[in-house]
Amino acid sequence: MKTTKTFLLGCAIALLGLGAASCSDDDKKDNEPQNPTESSTITKAEYTFSIEPNADQLEVFDLTAEYTDFAGKTQTEPVTGKWEKTFVCEKFPSDFSLQIVRTLKTGVEYTKDNYGIGYSYTRTTKIFLSDGKDKDSSITHGGTNLTATKDKIASVESRPLYRTAFTVDLNAEKDKIVETSKTN
Repeated sequence: MKTTKTFLLGCAIALLGLGAASCSDDDKKDNEPQNPTESSTITKAEYTFSIEPNADQLEVFDLTAEYTDFAGKTQTEPVTGKWEKTFVCEKFPSDFSLQIVRTLKTGVEYTKDNYGIGYSYTRTTKIFLSDGKDKDSSITHGGTNLTATKDKIASVESRPLYRTAFTVDLNAEKDKIVETSKTN
């Protein structure tokens, strides 16, 4: 009987040891490189801008998106409501700029004393890695909720609705994005 208890106790200890060994960190997270000697590097980044002017802006201004994408190509597009565009950066470093320009509409009759000159925006950044995976996206939200009296609307025209300019590069290990703001 004592031999049977000793045998069963030995088996239980062996099973506990096997269970503990199976609890090692062999389970890699999906976003970690499978081979620790080879780390994934960034191959491209996607930037999506979504800008939505309020109704008053669209009533009194013609809006135009003017941008220079990561390939250095300059474009203009009308903004007639919510404007959304994705830009892909595949070469590092690369420069980018975007502004939404306001031009006062001709012949507008001001029917209100105050006009909203606000907008909302979202900027999403998605990173792609050399192992075919992508990193989590980062999202930035913002905007303004300003007003201007009808006699001040013309002075608002000289300021862009939205403006950003930056250089995108990689750190030395090429596993992180480094953005440097540019003034324009």
